[in-house]
Amino acid sequence: MDNSTRRSFMFSADVQHLLVEAGWHQSRTVGLGQNQLPTPLIAGWPPVVQAFLTEFGGLMLYFIRRDDSIAYLHFDVARTYQNAVLDYAVADYAVRAGELALYIIGQAYTENLLLLMGASGQVYGGYEDCLYAIAGNGESAIEAICLDLPFREIP
Repeated sequence: MDNSTRRSFMFSADVQHLLVEAGWHQSRTVGLGQNQLPTPLIAGWPPVVQAFLTEFGGLMLYFIRRDDSIAYLHFDVARTYQNAVLDYAVADYAVRAGELALYIIGQAYTENLLLLMGASGQVYGGYEDCLYAIAGNGESAIEAICLDLPFREIP
């Protein structure tokens, strides 16, 4: 089943424009191996994480924040593993979020915010000791980040 037949989420016109500029289209699929990730790592990911990265993996979107600064988000998992400090963060974030595990899907806000997805598709953002619930699925998280909407902080 390709992405165009399963898409029920409709992006806002502004976010749709940003996605298209980044190279996304409704039938886009990217092999997870193209993300230069080890096969054993990918094999352990839940289907919802794999599906999200198959459609959005490798994209980088630039957007304007409320303060008129320019920021970006990307779904380049290999880049995230290279850039982010992951020693304790992901396991700690999973416990705080009440998830068995969280899976890295990218970064936002000029790589300051680590983007993580749970097995249900819930997207979280982590920065140092702060953890945020961003949205219930990947598409809504793209909207929330690009539209600079507030996130719910998780203690």
